[in-house]
Amino acid sequence: MKFKILIIIALVQFLDGSLYPFGLENGDKNSTNEQSLGPFQISLEFPFFNKSFSTYFINLNGLISFNNDTNNITYDRFPLKDLVCMAPFWSDISATNGGSIFYRQVTDSTTLNQIVADIKNSYESFVNFRPTWTLIVTWFEIADKSNEDLKNTFQAIITTNGRHSFAIFNYDELEWSKLGHANQHAQAGFNLGDGFTYFALNSSYTAQVTNIQSNSNVEKSGKWIFRIDDSLVEEGGCNTQGYVSLDPYYVYFIGGEDVQITGPCFDLKDTATILIESYQSIECKIIDENSCVFRTPLLKKIGRISVVLMIKDKKKFYANLYTRDQSVRPEISGLKPYYYRNRKSNQSMTINWAYGHATDIYVIRISDNGTEKKILKTYNHSQTAASFDHSDLFFDSNFNSVENNYLAVGVKKSKSQLENYLFIYNFIVLNENTNEKNNETSNSTCEEWALEQKDPSLYLQGLPPCWPRLPSFAPSSFGDFVQDKVCNPSNPDGCSFLKTYYHTQTAASFDHSDLFFDSNSFSISRLINSHFKDRLTLQ
Repeated sequence: MKFKILIIIALVQFLDGSLYPFGLENGDKNSTNEQSLGPFQISLEFPFFNKSFSTYFINLNGLISFNNDTNNITYDRFPLKDLVCMAPFWSDISATNGGSIFYRQVTDSTTLNQIVADIKNSYESFVNFRPTWTLIVTWFEIADKSNEDLKNTFQAIITTNGRHSFAIFNYDELEWSKLGHANQHAQAGFNLGDGFTYFALNSSYTAQVTNIQSNSNVEKSGKWIFRIDDSLVEEGGCNTQGYVSLDPYYVYFIGGEDVQITGPCFDLKDTATILIESYQSIECKIIDENSCVFRTPLLKKIGRISVVLMIKDKKKFYANLYTRDQSVRPEISGLKPYYYRNRKSNQSMTINWAYGHATDIYVIRISDNGTEKKILKTYNHSQTAASFDHSDLFFDSNFNSVENNYLAVGVKKSKSQLENYLFIYNFIVLNENTNEKNNETSNSTCEEWALEQKDPSLYLQGLPPCWPRLPSFAPSSFGDFVQDKVCNPSNPDGCSFLKTYYHTQTAASFDHSDLFFDSNSFSISRLINSHFKDRLTLQ
């Protein structure tokens, strides 16, 4: 018996990629029992055909049933009474000639993310779906009763968030369909048990039912996805139009971050292109059938940026990317706002960041044509501080008297190895032989640099709406500066501030006289002043 189990584990590792991970090494239980397994409790009410169920059974014959077992059910064609079930491949199965069932409730994030990605790619309105309960059942190398050399391997996944539920059928190999010597064939689908509500896959109950291994309703051979919580089963499909999902959808404007797109189905032979704001075209590298990845260029705008994904220059999908500058509060400490190249020093310096764990530190230089990036430090383990020499902040060449540079604290996602920034910090590099103690020379350098800069409107357009009031915490991004709500933009001179702070405050001090305007033109003002006259005098 031990030898047989070892053989099963080894074979599982070589199966086609159409199946989600399964087997004893993935935490599955297994059985060859021809009686129904269960009942098993569901941690929440499972929605199915506009009804809800709290227990399920697993049957070797290719069924998952709700609330009752299938031991006394006679095989027949859907629709059937008194049988509430889903059937990836219902047939008269025996383990006599070989085969086994593997099953588990899924808790590992890797498998859950795969399942969620498949659902999101098939149902564009469920891009935010996150399951709270998921079951995987795998029927492994189930042999034909009359010919043990013919084997079937298939899988059923059911998942729900308590409101919506989905079923996924994966078929690795289907080599037989006939029920022993009877003139009946297997069927696949869903049955409510009322005698008339059901859904069957094409070719069910015919000799051609094995063709579901090579067909699909989501353009992936052997994979079928269904939404099953409603009164009618809704077949999945590839997203062929509309919006797609970006991860992350917030990036820094300096560029150099990886963004993953999911939503449509990709063919590895296809080409995918990203069009940013209708003027900048870059490649989106297709990673697998579910996603492509592009690296952001310098984005000359803070706020919302329109993104168009084009596949083979034909199919178009849309998304919004949001850009930001560095935080109002410095998240990186240990850096000065400017450095002189002629004072290049090997003096060591240490930087720290507010929170998060980084693996890479970059220096990024912005020019008219884009950005230039170099790795300052890279680590095998995440860090919260880094040490290096002052001279490491400079690029080998200098193309301008004043360089606009950023230091970026980066992180790689452990599995995908996509690069993103936790924080960035802006600093200036002065390349001329300037005496920083000479104010006149310093001012002249700054003025010359300012005259060389292009119109800043490209960077300022598209700012997100201002908050209607000052928040209780310091804003965390460039776009979160707060405008005085009583200001009239067409008459800036009418804006009056008693006190202005660069950081949020919880107290302020000023003179009583500051409470009064130079003139009192409204009777309501006189009324209020009169009402509080004594109190103001006492204070």
